[in-house]
Amino acid sequence: MLTDNENMHMKNVEIYQNERYMPLGGWSSNNLMLTDRNTYSTADGSTGWSTLSEANDALLSRGWSWDNPENRGESQWNVDISSDCTDSEGWTYSVDFSSLNDTEKGSAVKGMMHFVRRRRMYRSKYLDVSLICNMDNLTCDFCDSQEIDRLATLFLEKLCSASIAKHP
Repeated sequence: MLTDNENMHMKNVEIYQNERYMPLGGWSSNNLMLTDRNTYSTADGSTGWSTLSEANDALLSRGWSWDNPENRGESQWNVDISSDCTDSEGWTYSVDFSSLNDTEKGSAVKGMMHFVRRRRMYRSKYLDVSLICNMDNLTCDFCDSQEIDRLATLFLEKLCSASIAKHP
């Protein structure tokens, strides 16, 4: 049988919260234009969600959970404030979203021409193969149970690896 440590795999997930500045209105995701990224998006903006709840649902597929297997409860979104390009709340400022990429990180201070900002949020998700397949129900009186356990473990490890590769 698989132990808890063999059943669980962890993957870090990141999304970005996006906002636009409007004079007299200030910073808000409600100010985002139709051509802008959604309120929450991937780093490149290719995938996005209107609410954090939508992002949570979209980022979990079968077998994955936000619950920490070591009884520490559900993982929470954390704001990344470790970069030199972020202010104390994790925001980085720029002229537009297209300039926020790997070569141009943005600024930690809002300038007169900075009309967009984003901040990186991250959390961990956990793959629990028991959510996919209950190993206790896999019995057969005519089979070598140790060999079945070995093959099942190998299969589930490959399934975990494939799932992590597909859902980075």
